[in-house]
Amino acid sequence: MKKLFLLIGISVFLACQKETIEVAAVSDFDDLKTISTIKNKNGFLMDAGNNLTVIVVEGDTDNFDPLSCVANPSERYIVGNLPAELKNKTDLKIVFSGEVKEPSISASLLGIPLKLTKIRVK
Repeated sequence: MKKLFLLIGISVFLACQKETIEVAAVSDFDDLKTISTIKNKNGFLMDAGNNLTVIVVEGDTDNFDPLSCVANPSERYIVGNLPAELKNKTDLKIVFSGEVKEPSISASLLGIPLKLTKIRVK
């Protein structure tokens, strides 16, 4: 009986572990200058339309509907190397790290370019 409880406890523990997802080393934004880095920032994925998924930083925008693009561009990141299994997922809470790239004029309305170095599902 003790072994059964131990087995159930281990199963529950493993099921509750945070899922770290492998990130590609190459990004669409590699040619842009890195202006800063982010480490272990809380956020969530949001559908920005036209098959584009962005990361919104948790904070002041949490009270808004995450299905609409209501976050300020300074709180929203366009990811150049978002793993395929996360594309088109919305309302998924994450913790992420990466290199913040210098925004281009065309992308600045959608958010700040980001090259992910690490991402995990909360």
